[in-house]
Amino acid sequence: MYALTGPLGYLTYFLITPNMYFVTITLSYITFLSIFEFALLKGQWIYFLGIYCLFVVAYVNFTNWQYQSIILAVLWIATILMLSHHFIISLLELKFNSFVLLLISYLFLQVLQVFLIVAFEYKYISNYMYFTDLFEILVGIFFIIFRADDDRLFIRL
Repeated sequence: MYALTGPLGYLTYFLITPNMYFVTITLSYITFLSIFEFALLKGQWIYFLGIYCLFVVAYVNFTNWQYQSIILAVLWIATILMLSHHFIISLLELKFNSFVLLLISYLFLQVLQVFLIVAFEYKYISNYMYFTDLFEILVGIFFIIFRADDDRLFIRL
């Protein structure tokens, strides 16, 4: 989903609307939902739909890109918390899941990037942006090579 976020965001930016946060929020929320088991989603779908509607309402009411970025960061933080939960459970089962750890690291850098962009101007954090862009490219290559269920990503403790 994160691989689709960038291209679809830019596509909607140039073809539909000059604001790509809606696509980014939608795809990020779908990614958040992918963490849960299907049975839970099926049984509690009204709650998940309600949460998504809250994000959409917040998006519509806050037209400032800084607020929209913070809403997106909140969604990424929720995803980090859910992934951290899965990571800790795998550690309790004596398995080190490097895929989840890499995804948590990626999302953490994205959240940090959002807060730095909102707090400072781009020109002051451009070196950090180059670092995160390089890391995103490396993570993308990693996700091309490995799948989440690849046994090589689990290290038995």
